[in-house]
Amino acid sequence: MTNADPQLTVIIPCYNENKSVADTVHSVLSILERTVNSELIVVDDGSNDGSQSILQALAKKYPN
Repeated sequence: MTNADPQLTVIIPCYNENKSVADTVHSVLSILERTVNSELIVVDDGSNDGSQSILQALAKKYPN
């Protein structure tokens, strides 16, 4: 394991969760900001309720 490898990975599954996905991501990020070398992966399974747009906006806001 190199220093660049994540020490903690959080995976969030998402399907039509436009009402809660942003809160979920913010909650996890607030925990991960205290963790060195962490990553958050959100897996959207073809949502059709606007979840993808929310996730794209969050990815732009938090590019790391």
